[in-house]
Amino acid sequence: IEKLNLSGFDAEVLFTTQHDKHLEDKYLPNAPYKFLNRDYGDNHGIWNDLEQYLTENAPCVFVPSYDYVASAISPKLPNDVGILGVLHSDDMEHYEHTYRLGNYWNKVISVSKTIQRKMLEINPNFEEKAEVIYYGIEDKQGMPLPQKNDVFTLVYTGRISVFQKNILDYKKVVELLKEKATQPFVFKFIGDGVDMPEFEKEMEPFVDEGIVELLGRIPRKDIDKELTDAHVFSLISDFEGLSVSMLEALSYYCVPIL
Repeated sequence: IEKLNLSGFDAEVLFTTQHDKHLEDKYLPNAPYKFLNRDYGDNHGIWNDLEQYLTENAPCVFVPSYDYVASAISPKLPNDVGILGVLHSDDMEHYEHTYRLGNYWNKVISVSKTIQRKMLEINPNFEEKAEVIYYGIEDKQGMPLPQKNDVFTLVYTGRISVFQKNILDYKKVVELLKEKATQPFVFKFIGDGVDMPEFEKEMEPFVDEGIVELLGRIPRKDIDKELTDAHVFSLISDFEGLSVSMLEALSYYCVPIL
C-alpha cells in the first residue's frame, strides 16, 4: 500500500471489524487505514457498510484477502469495482473460497505455481483470469552480515495458532533442544493469536528457566532487530504458500529450519 501510494494510487487498509481498534498506533499499519464500525458476527452490517463504501468510492479495486465474510459481497458489487482474489496458501479453505466466488473476481492471484495448478484442477474455467504473483520483501542489497547474539538464538515469527502453525508442538522442540543442545540457547516467539493462553501455559517452565521468551506482538522495527540478532528461524507449519516470515528471516541471514 505504501508503494501504491508512492506511485500515485489512493490505496488504504480497510478493517471490516473493530477487532484491532484497541491497539496502540505502533501496532497498526504504517499506511492509511480505516475501520468499519462493526463487530465480529455482524455479517449483514459488514456487507451493507462495505458495499456502500466501495460503491461510493468506485471506480476502485477491492482485495478481500483472507476476509471470507467481506468477500461474500463480491456478486453484488457493480462492474466499476474490480476484485482481486488471492490464494495465500496450499489449503482447502483458499480453494473453496475461490470456487465459491471466483466467477465474480476479475483476477485470481496465487502465490505459487503449485497453488495455481491445484486451483485450476478444481475449476479450469478460471484459467483466463489466473495469475501467479510471488510474495516478496524489501530488497536489502549491500546489507553486511549482521552481528548475531552471543547466545545461540532461535526465533519464530507468526500467528500463535495450532491450526496451520502447530504452535503447541514447540513444547517438544524445546524439550529436545534442552536434552541435546551442546551450548546455551534461547528460543524467542514473536506474535499473538487465539492459542496464546494455552501456549503461555505450556511454555511457562521454559520461560522461568530463561530458555524461552514470549515477546507477543511487537512493532515492526523490533521484529527486524530480533531477526538481526537470531541465528535460526523455525517454522513447523502443516502448510504455507510462500512464507513471508521465512523470507524476512532469510534477509537477515537466519538459517531456516522448516
